[in-house]
Amino acid sequence: MGTTTDSHADIPLWRRLAPILASSLLIIAVFMVFPKLIDYFFLRNLHPLAQNCTDNATIEVSNFQTYSSFVTTITGLLALIIGAIGIGSYISFQKFKEEEGKITDRRNQLDMFLKIEEARNISESDAAYSTAIKLYDEAEKFHCNYYMLYVLRGEAYYFRNETGDLQNAVKDFELAIKLKKNSSRAWFGLGQARFKLIVKKHWRASAKERNLKGICASLLTLANNDGLVNAKGEIQIAMDDIETAISFQYAETPARLELGKMYKLTGDNQRALHQYKMAYESNKFHAACGFTYALLWLVENDDRLDSAEQEGILNILKKSSVDDVFNSKAAYALLWFLYERLERPDDAKTAKAMTDQMIIDQLFELRPQ
Repeated sequence: MGTTTDSHADIPLWRRLAPILASSLLIIAVFMVFPKLIDYFFLRNLHPLAQNCTDNATIEVSNFQTYSSFVTTITGLLALIIGAIGIGSYISFQKFKEEEGKITDRRNQLDMFLKIEEARNISESDAAYSTAIKLYDEAEKFHCNYYMLYVLRGEAYYFRNETGDLQNAVKDFELAIKLKKNSSRAWFGLGQARFKLIVKKHWRASAKERNLKGICASLLTLANNDGLVNAKGEIQIAMDDIETAISFQYAETPARLELGKMYKLTGDNQRALHQYKMAYESNKFHAACGFTYALLWLVENDDRLDSAEQEGILNILKKSSVDDVFNSKAAYALLWFLYERLERPDDAKTAKAMTDQMIIDQLFELRPQ
């Protein structure tokens, strides 16, 4: 069920008022012309008789004509008033219907927003995403022309299950874009979903893993990149979606990271490195983003590690070792490796000590209580 609309909303006002105006004019014409017809047919025949009558009879005829004109004038005025009242009542009725439609529409929108908010507040888990999708389905009954509804449901489809309900996600993101072509969030989600669909075609499980029920994404291994390399045409469409999202002011950091991941999985590490660098430069306070860029830079520039400090890689790793909770151990390990290659033994010793300490701390954290 969509928004409530008046069935006469597309008919111009003058066309809606035309029948009423015509009826009013007809009533006026009847009241104005009918007395004149009486004057014409009755009084014309009466007038010759009056010539042979006394003066009193002539005066009576004259008085009747005056009375007839008075009645005709009053009747015409009453007809005009009645017509004006009718037109005013019709206009008021139409206004009332329009306002009633707007109120109904607002009420449906409120119901939709309540359902959306309820779905968004659900915790992020597989069951919760399914519940959220049901709530979005209910919201769609109240208002099917709200683009953000399809963006949110598309995201829920994208994250549902271990590998995502990607076909439905793509459909919802496309619906959102149809309703609002400059929705950066919809374009970004569409690019992600399309790319994940392509990648999904080229993942396979080992013989042992195929016998397991409920295989999750972490158990799947990529046989090789040949399929992804050959699917560059399809992947380019997903990349174009991400670029469109950026052009519509989507947050550049996650968008560039996504593009970098796409290039990396197709074996184009140089372009991936360029995207990671742009992502880092768009937000230098994003430690995880900096770590991703630094790691690939080290892989691609193993023959020129002496320029790591000049390129800012050392500073990025130092920042990641402190600020990036998820990659801090890896950042210290890379600093240890890099300092060894740069022949800076004191710094290498400090980085190694920090790496060891963090691993020991983690072991104690994992120790059964």
